Amino acid sequence: MTNASFNKKVVLITGSTQGIGKTTAFHMLKAGACVVINGRDKQRLQEAYEELSPYGELLAVSGDMSQWQDVQALVSKTLSRFGQIDALICNAGIKFEDSFRRTSPETLQKILNVNFLGKILPIKAALESLIQTSGSVILIGSLAGLYGLPGAGIYSASKMALTAISQTLGAELAQHHVHVGLIYVGLTDNDSSSSIMNGAGEKLDFPDRNLPRQSQAVVANAIMRMIQKRIRRKVMTRLGIALDILTHISPRLLRWVFTKRAREMKEIV
Repeated sequence: MTNASFNKKVVLITGSTQGIGKTTAFHMLKAGACVVINGRDKQRLQEAYEELSPYGELLAVSGDMSQWQDVQALVSKTLSRFGQIDALICNAGIKFEDSFRRTSPETLQKILNVNFLGKILPIKAALESLIQTSGSVILIGSLAGLYGLPGAGIYSASKMALTAISQTLGAELAQHHVHVGLIYVGLTDNDSSSSIMNGAGEKLDFPDRNLPRQSQAVVANAIMRMIQKRIRRKVMTRLGIALDILTHISPRLLRWVFTKRAREMKEIV
């Protein structure tokens, strides 16, 4: 199956003003899809719209995907413009790093609200249209969802929850011919404006640890292939595949490795 399969298909992408979301929107437009982009920051959303609109039929709708009224408005405006939803890519999320001890209750709640509820509320709102089109849902996860990482506990928890909901929805929606896929994304090239939240809820510049990264285009193409081939699960990068294998065959080794890593991190005591 080629990218021609996206011709005139309606693809809704949450959290698509930058990074993987915006790059996926670009590739979808180039493949002939009608694309809806979304973001909380109206100025950044407008900038993304102006950058992407020359490449195809595009709609931009602002809104916080952890807020039900915003989610309903997004789906309503999508259906009003295009009449259907063929694919929903749930990408809205917050990057986070800090120890559990240093993380405030307010930040814990915010990460869960955005990274988990912000992924599943759009599915709830768009579900009837997806059933009508026998469509696809793609949840954008992370390698942090394979094993709880020190210094990113609540982030890992929000990503691990996507495994459970993808399995549940995959079983429940199979009879309606709705495809549900989950992609575990590894370290990816970031936009210059990308930030990361700490335990106090502060946004900081994304740290550069000089580790191998995959391109946003590679991830976007993997997402498109998952929709085309109706793939249910995809783990990105060699590191991710190794981590995935070790979680099944040697969890004690992983526990030792990450316990040692936690002891080396000064902020975790």
